[in-house]
Amino acid sequence: MAGLQPQRKKRFNRRRARKAALTLFFLLLMALGVYFFLRSGLFAVREIAVTGSAQVSADTVRALSGIKLGQNIWDINLAQAEERIGHNPWIKAVTVRRQLPDIVRIDISERRPMALIAYETAYVEIDEAGVALDISPALINRELPLITGLTVTRVVLGQQVAAPGLLDGIRAVLPLSQDVIRQISEVNIGADRALTMILLNGVRVFLGQPDDTLEKRVALLPGILDDVARRGTAVDYIDLRYNGNPVSGKGDPAGGTK
Repeated sequence: MAGLQPQRKKRFNRRRARKAALTLFFLLLMALGVYFFLRSGLFAVREIAVTGSAQVSADTVRALSGIKLGQNIWDINLAQAEERIGHNPWIKAVTVRRQLPDIVRIDISERRPMALIAYETAYVEIDEAGVALDISPALINRELPLITGLTVTRVVLGQQVAAPGLLDGIRAVLPLSQDVIRQISEVNIGADRALTMILLNGVRVFLGQPDDTLEKRVALLPGILDDVARRGTAVDYIDLRYNGNPVSGKGDPAGGTK
């Protein structure tokens, strides 16, 4: 009887080994099935949909992504595609995602041009953070004000321009609508950091120092311009240097500079 125990144990071990081998075989079959399913034409990219593009064309975004139609959707490295697209200076943020089984969606948000600056013999278009968007030997966008009084030594597209006073000049136009911004020819930064706007009609707007009331004072400008237009009176200046006490008139205000 004692000799039967090892035989039963061997038969049990053989059955268990066969069961384990069958289980492994079926798991491998399932894995292969999943692999070939995921590599099937069902997951070939049929569409690359781009949303949020205005300054940068959708075709340019697609080309920057490196994603190709017909490519297996699982082969796409989303992070790398986002990095490639983000190299374009106009693109502020980008998200690339899969929409199974065969669509790739690219959602972008673009930088908004706010002003121009002069650099050597060219003009640079910048956004609200002072990031250089475009550079040209001619005025790029005549609907944007030119910020003057700056010392610009280096410009790299897609990077913030390092120039003392630049962000103060941008702050002077940020609270304004596009309709008002189109009326501004120049924002000058004085040696003492005082800001002066020059409108297309020659009216000077004295803003004074860029302190924490600047945005509040600048926000008064549209109402003053509307009031001047409604009254039909010509003015040479609008003085917004003193919080809560705007003044407009002919000639030069006390302490004003040309």
